[in-house]
Amino acid sequence: MLVLADWMHVFDRLWPKHFANVKEVGRHLGRLTRLMRTEIRLEHIQEEYEFRNHAMMTFKAQAADIRRQEYYRIMTSFSPCTYDKTLYRLNLIRCQGTGNWLFQSQIFLDWMEESREESRRILWLKGIPGAGKHA
Repeated sequence: MLVLADWMHVFDRLWPKHFANVKEVGRHLGRLTRLMRTEIRLEHIQEEYEFRNHAMMTFKAQAADIRRQEYYRIMTSFSPCTYDKTLYRLNLIRCQGTGNWLFQSQIFLDWMEESREESRRILWLKGIPGAGKHA
């Protein structure tokens, strides 16, 4: 028992010097533990934040696309159809002399002469494509 008592005496004498070191190591371990927990939390928070930002940007882009499509759908439903390009293209590929029969008709020429003197008139020709309506 004497040996144990001697060790206790040595321990009591040396402990105050080492207690400060052990306490400092304990504080460092606690701080490192908190830092690790904080870093892990920050990492997860940052990942979640980036995911949320990406999801929000995707949502906004999809909403903008839907609005744009809706806008174009409404605009095309209100806009009158223009056939200028189609008529120009068809005019380039039409056969020479198409519609000349109309300009050679005396009835048409008389009607044109009357329409110059009076208010303007409209001639409406109806027929299938390629029937020779286009002048």
